[in-house]
Amino acid sequence: MVKGSEDVNIAQSKAVLMTTFSVLVNKSRKELEDLLSNNDYIDDFEIEDLDKEDLRKEVFVVLKNPIDIRFACDVLGKEIFKE
Repeated sequence: MVKGSEDVNIAQSKAVLMTTFSVLVNKSRKELEDLLSNNDYIDDFEIEDLDKEDLRKEVFVVLKNPIDIRFACDVLGKEIFKE
């Protein structure tokens, strides 16, 4: 393999890759921490601190590896949030 050819392949790819995402979730902090901290896809995450008027928490997630955006719903629903 020619040095740098991987970079060229990535640049020529038609796929849109995502490395981070932010979602609103209506789950307890403990439940979210359990789901996210033991997940093979996730490198880091941050959960919003809520006041008594907020209904949903904003969760910012950093993935270990980029995923194709076409498969994001499957990864989020089936692999990360287990919906």
